Amino acid sequence: MLGEKITEKESMTLTDKVNDHYNKALSFYLKGAEEGSAISAWKAASLGSSGMAAQLSDEKIKTLTLQAARGNVIDAQMSFVFDNCNAQYTECKDDELAIFWIKKAIKNKSNIAANILGFLYEHGRLVDKNINMAISCYKLSSELGSNEAKKNMIRLLNNKTYSQTDICE
Repeated sequence: MLGEKITEKESMTLTDKVNDHYNKALSFYLKGAEEGSAISAWKAASLGSSGMAAQLSDEKIKTLTLQAARGNVIDAQMSFVFDNCNAQYTECKDDELAIFWIKKAIKNKSNIAANILGFLYEHGRLVDKNINMAISCYKLSSELGSNEAKKNMIRLLNNKTYSQTDICE
């Protein structure tokens, strides 16, 4: 069938089958979320906002995302940051909330969150400027696998003596 032309009716039938599968998956994830599964809550929120399954209300998506974030799903924690702040972190709807979720994600070993916090400390955005803390966060992010953070750390170390006592938090 791959590469073959199909009729519009066949296309509609296939589309209906795919939509049915996505809706069944959404139902499955919602049931898992009701039973307390953080990962199911995150999957339901993601699928319910994707347009591939039935659209969930904004309030339901927010509730599911919060459940997932509280259950230590890093992607859900970081979604609160990305949805709350602009890309340069010069404006956030709630600075404290953004920092709270970044730090929670760091505790769950997110190299992305540690790199972001390093950037924030380096530039004094949302937190007081602190190059030692920036280096510490870049170091942690690098240890967790971020090549970008490693480059940031090396760049800062070339310009400053690093205090080994700071811990990224």
